[in-house]
Amino acid sequence: MNDITDAAKLVNTVGNSEWLSENQNTLRLLISPDGEVMTWKLILQIGFKLKLLGANWRTEEELVKAVTFLCKIGIYQISKDFLRIRSTPVTKTE
Repeated sequence: MNDITDAAKLVNTVGNSEWLSENQNTLRLLISPDGEVMTWKLILQIGFKLKLLGANWRTEEELVKAVTFLCKIGIYQISKDFLRIRSTPVTKTE
C-alpha cells in the first residue's frame, strides 16, 4: 500500500503537467545553463532538490527516470557524449 502512495507522489509531481508548469523555472535553476559535468553526485543533488519540491523518488532507478523525463520534455539537455548536462533557458512568466 505504501508503494502505491509513494509512486503516486511522482505521478502528482514530475508526471503532472500542472506541477511541471509551476516548477519548470525552479527546475531549470538547479543546473547551470552553461552545463556541468554529469556525475552521480550531481544527479543526487538534483534528486535532493526534487524531494524538496515534493517529488518523492524512492530508488536510484526512479531518480534516473525522473531526470531522464525532465530531459525528454526539454527542462534539461544532455550532451551527445553523455558527459555534460545543462538546463534550458528559464521562461519568463507574466
